[in-house]
Amino acid sequence: MVASLSQNTIKQYATALKKWWSFCNGENVYELSIPKVLKFLTEMLTQGASYATLNTCRSALSLIIDASLGTDIQVKRFFKGVFKLKPCRPKYNDIWDPSVVLNHIQKWSPNSSLNLEKLTKKLVMLLALTTAQRIQTLSVIRLSNIEFTDTGVKIMITDFLKTTTPCKDQVVIKLPSLDTNPEICPVTALRDYYRPD
Repeated sequence: MVASLSQNTIKQYATALKKWWSFCNGENVYELSIPKVLKFLTEMLTQGASYATLNTCRSALSLIIDASLGTDIQVKRFFKGVFKLKPCRPKYNDIWDPSVVLNHIQKWSPNSSLNLEKLTKKLVMLLALTTAQRIQTLSVIRLSNIEFTDTGVKIMITDFLKTTTPCKDQVVIKLPSLDTNPEICPVTALRDYYRPD
């Protein structure tokens, strides 16, 4: 069962399970019951826990105690109420203008004049902006999985990612060349990074 979890999920669950253990010690809980789980979740809520934190606790308890916990009608109603009391908010409220960054890194030209550190920063920013991939995905790009074509580049991601699921193909990033603006073309930057002079 543990092999099915990512390291980050294990860390999150460990925190939730420590809180459950502490609750059980204080309540003398020797047998799982829905009312006890709801009392635990309610205490967490009154201590300021977010919907996401409570959901992590429910998932952790479902893993070790009872997989049907999330389908119990009382638990579902509890979470519906929590959602109404504490609706999820977007992680980021502001949207920034990418042209500010693009105008700045456009001045970092030609690529051949940049040291490796600056070229790396330029390339990572261009890849982040043009692919909208997670940082984890960008961090596992391997030079051996990059294929340049006449019209752009294809990057195969072969590592397991947070978003990797069974029976789903791994990520393939395809980027066309920006011939009209080579100073901010991620394909040009990648090609120059791949084959530094």
